[in-house]
Amino acid sequence: MENTLTLDEERVREDQEWARLFDYRIQKEFLRHCIYSISLNDPAHNLGHVKDVCRLGKEICGDLHLGERDTLLVYVACLLHDIGCRYERSQHHLIGYGLTYELLGRLWPDEFNDDEVMTIATAVLEHRSSNHYKPSSLISSIVSVADSGAPDFAKYVRRAVQFRLKKNMEELHVVEDVYKHLLEKFGAEGYHWKSYPEIGMDFFKKEWDDFSEKLYDEKSTLELIRETYVTLGGGSVTQPN
Repeated sequence: MENTLTLDEERVREDQEWARLFDYRIQKEFLRHCIYSISLNDPAHNLGHVKDVCRLGKEICGDLHLGERDTLLVYVACLLHDIGCRYERSQHHLIGYGLTYELLGRLWPDEFNDDEVMTIATAVLEHRSSNHYKPSSLISSIVSVADSGAPDFAKYVRRAVQFRLKKNMEELHVVEDVYKHLLEKFGAEGYHWKSYPEIGMDFFKKEWDDFSEKLYDEKSTLELIRETYVTLGGGSVTQPN
């Protein structure tokens, strides 16, 4: 007989994995509701992504030796940060802000005081990397950094190339424009740093140092952009003389 799990057994195992992730500190019905709702999100904000964010948020809490209560706030905010995506992606942070109050009040009443609920909801509101300002609290900063993840230079190049392919930019302009974009965003005076939390610079210091080294290696970066362009189906780009 094959060692396969029934749907009920699979659900029990999944519930246990999530409960362990949060050190069994998340109320069961609240956790189950969140898992179900997140399962309806788009692929970029699915359960796998949210679980990765929760793991990283937990790791950052440990690195900072955060107290138990603040750690619980981070756990809940990481779990809820993309809860609004099933309804509308571009405004999901605003939707999630409102849902935080509704879900905690309905499924986990009396656990958090008003200030704690506001802290969690604000972390959900402020988690996006496109936010124009730095997060307003340590809890928000941890959730934002956890959502962004470890700096991945190749991933940022890929995203930038994909965006320009959709705009049908001319071949030779893609490489120049992507490199210009990377410098404007991640250079010494780049706009990325206006909203990126300081704890991310500390926690990912080695990764950001490597990122900057690659960024300012112009020859290698231009070659990576060309290779990425071709890999994504953009054809071949003529290298400059």
